[in-house]
Amino acid sequence: MRPSHPRIHTACSREGIFFLLFLMGLGGAALYTAKNALILLFCFFIFTLLATLYIGRKNVASLRLNRRFQDEFFAGEEAHIDLLVHNPGKHTHYALHLYEDFEQDRTIGPIFIPSLKPDETSQAQYDCIFHHRGTVRFRQLQVRSRFPLPFFEFRAIYPCEMRHTVYPSCDPGRDRIFFSDEIQTPKGGGFFRNTRFQELEHGHQRGHIQWKLSARRGTFIETVDHHVRHQSAMAIDFKSRADLPPADFERQISQLTDCCLKAFSNGTALLIRSPDHEIAPKRQDILEFLAHA
Repeated sequence: MRPSHPRIHTACSREGIFFLLFLMGLGGAALYTAKNALILLFCFFIFTLLATLYIGRKNVASLRLNRRFQDEFFAGEEAHIDLLVHNPGKHTHYALHLYEDFEQDRTIGPIFIPSLKPDETSQAQYDCIFHHRGTVRFRQLQVRSRFPLPFFEFRAIYPCEMRHTVYPSCDPGRDRIFFSDEIQTPKGGGFFRNTRFQELEHGHQRGHIQWKLSARRGTFIETVDHHVRHQSAMAIDFKSRADLPPADFERQISQLTDCCLKAFSNGTALLIRSPDHEIAPKRQDILEFLAHA
């Protein structure tokens, strides 16, 4: 977590407005009557007001905030996000309310933290749903508090800007996916461990013995020349945005996402052929392509 420098704003609450009106009346009465008791009481309330402003602003400052994304984000599904708040100072912070601001002034919160001791980290999790694929922008984090007295609300805005990819929603339909013929990808060989030396003596070995490697591992290791095997892969033709209406194009994206996720779980290789280029059969490359197509 990196240190942040917040912008602190102070707003007067309804209780604070009543207190300020009372303070103005008390000050007028003290000046009009010139009584020492009223003057001392007025000075005491002024001191209390200034102390409240100082303690309240200090209470929401000097924090370190960060986010942690645990899962991949898919449109239309709940996304789990952790907020980490660390107190690097020597004083305890009290009654903190956290708000997350992102994606066109949307706000999630409050997440309440009753106290945060020195060198202590608090973790809170919240869930949200993103309705569109693409890149979501997390703009800032707000820390609000009315400590120590409810006359003012102190808001510290921490500029923790981050971006995260939201992958398309999953649709089990198939009417917008265009499958091509299956392609074959070669698969190589490797080492073979043989613990029966008798087979090697009678000429049953299938490769060359790696004597140094065998000596280190304490068992016979030989280089095996496998017959070249081929693994089948699904090839899918991806139609561009210009070839389909907007609704059909988004449906194609969602159905292709569902197909790819099932293929990833089954271990099936994929190849997506777009009009411009072919997408490599890697999970992150395919999902990034679908998120920003």
